[in-house]
Amino acid sequence: MNPILSVAEMRRVDFETTEDIDQLMDRAGFAVALAAADLGAGYGTTIDVLCGKGNNGGDGYVAATYLVQRGAAVRVHAVGDPSADTPAYRAMRRAERAGVQITPLGPPRSVDIVIDAVVGTGFQGELAADVAEWIDFGTAVVAVDIPSGLNGDTGMASGA
Repeated sequence: MNPILSVAEMRRVDFETTEDIDQLMDRAGFAVALAAADLGAGYGTTIDVLCGKGNNGGDGYVAATYLVQRGAAVRVHAVGDPSADTPAYRAMRRAERAGVQITPLGPPRSVDIVIDAVVGTGFQGELAADVAEWIDFGTAVVAVDIPSGLNGDTGMASGA
C-alpha cells in the first residue's frame, strides 16, 4: 500500500481545515455514491451501508441519501449512534428524512453493493467480528477512505 498521506498528516489536514465540515462530508458522501454508481448502483439495486458513529459514518449516511434519490433500495446498518449536534448526526437525520431505512447491525444479507463507512484512517485494534463478516461476505464493497479494520499507515489488518 502506498499511502497518499500518513494518519498523522491526515489528522493535521482535518484539524487545519477552514471549510465547513458538513460541506466536506457532503462532497465525500457524493463521491462514495458516485463510486457505487460506477459499480451499477441505481434504480432497482439493493445497497447496504454500514455506518459508524463518526465522520466516516456521516459520509455513509450522505452516500445513502444520494443513492436513494438515484432509485436504489438502501438500508443503513448503524454501528453505533452519532453524538447529537455533530456532522454525522445531521447526515443521519437527512438520510432518515430522505427515506433511508436505518437499522442496527445484523447479519449480512445478499445485496448488490455494501458500502463500508464504519471507521476511518485513525482506527486501531481489531475490527469487531460482526462487522468483519459483512466485509468478507463476498459482495462488492465500496470503502469510505480506507477499508474498515486496516491500519491507515501500513495497510495491514489486525485480526479479521
